[in-house]
Amino acid sequence: MGRTDDERPAIEIVGADPPITSVQHVSTRGPGGPRRPGIQVLLVAGAVVGLLVAGLALGGEDEDPSPSDEQAQADERTTTTTTTRPRSTTTRLTTTTATTTTTTGPLFAGQPLDGWLLSGNVSGWTLVDIATGARLETELPFDDPYSTRSVTGGVVTIVAGNVEYHDLRVAEAVREPVVLGPADQVLRAAVPDQVWLLQGTYEDGSSDGGRARLVDLAGRQLRSFRVPTGSYVAATADGVLFDRGGRVYRADETGVEDLAVGVLIGVAGSSPVTFTCDADASCGIELLHPSGERIRRLAIEHPSIDLAADISSDALGRFAMVTYGPEGGPLISLFDPDGTPFATMEDTGLFAGPLSWLPGDAGLVGTREGRIVWIHQATEGWVVDDLPALAPVQSDGVLAISS
Repeated sequence: MGRTDDERPAIEIVGADPPITSVQHVSTRGPGGPRRPGIQVLLVAGAVVGLLVAGLALGGEDEDPSPSDEQAQADERTTTTTTTRPRSTTTRLTTTTATTTTTTGPLFAGQPLDGWLLSGNVSGWTLVDIATGARLETELPFDDPYSTRSVTGGVVTIVAGNVEYHDLRVAEAVREPVVLGPADQVLRAAVPDQVWLLQGTYEDGSSDGGRARLVDLAGRQLRSFRVPTGSYVAATADGVLFDRGGRVYRADETGVEDLAVGVLIGVAGSSPVTFTCDADASCGIELLHPSGERIRRLAIEHPSIDLAADISSDALGRFAMVTYGPEGGPLISLFDPDGTPFATMEDTGLFAGPLSWLPGDAGLVGTREGRIVWIHQATEGWVVDDLPALAPVQSDGVLAISS
């Protein structure tokens, strides 16, 4: 879930790309697979995926919590998260969460939103209706939570080598997945009703390249072209982006274009975001024009390839980053599309995986120390709030899905 899109370590989650997810540079590349570009957060990197898949490796499924268990979880505000190196599995697991018949009302006060939150932990998925707060029954596949991505109306995920689209607007009893095609990796596209499917791109020596295909949620192929092996992290409307040997590239139907020196973190709208060091050894996180030209160096203290976390952007091109400085204190930075910062929040606690944007100006959601939290603008500025209605939900990563 989470982050973004890459090899599944011998586990991009919900994901999802991953992430949703370090203070060390954590590779999301499993044996023979691409490293997960971007930088991930101490104790957090594997939380979204590692814990989820650890549950798969055990082949177990937790019992639905009893009312007393839920109350105990609601009372306990601190959750310990263990970082686990994910292991691959071929076991097919579907998880049904208990249906909550009592609604709690809208999750986000003053925000008339529709859609869902999809939260994962070692037991599987918990699906929550944003408008009512009700926890819904779901049988979404849990084969590869790391590959799960939010799209219009639902999620896509890799199941037995094929990408499936699950439309949450269709009743569970009659819902059938739409098979979009085979893939090793899924990347988000420039629009939310399309995804990129990648095959054969892992730098494991098994091939000299693969193929990228852009498909819609009906499985119709819109674009297709050959690509070299590399660490594929993100995509724009122009093509798919990857880094290799300290350089950042874009691949499309015309071939490969060299964009920049550095390591690719992700994209903000159509702009690549990289970690780059200049000739004078001055290093920073940079927002680039699609052509590769620098727009600006982002105002992030103590930038380091080992300290920056995932990047996530919304439909308007705004983006968020979670970083950890030398002291280990987390910093959430929010930026306008041109890289101008408009909010920072310090000492917010450890976050598992990337943040997920809600529609419009409703803010973001994330997982902090096992709990789902809401990051939003209040009278005193931007704040990070717990969601009391979701206190019983143990979360190792969460996706916001719009209807």
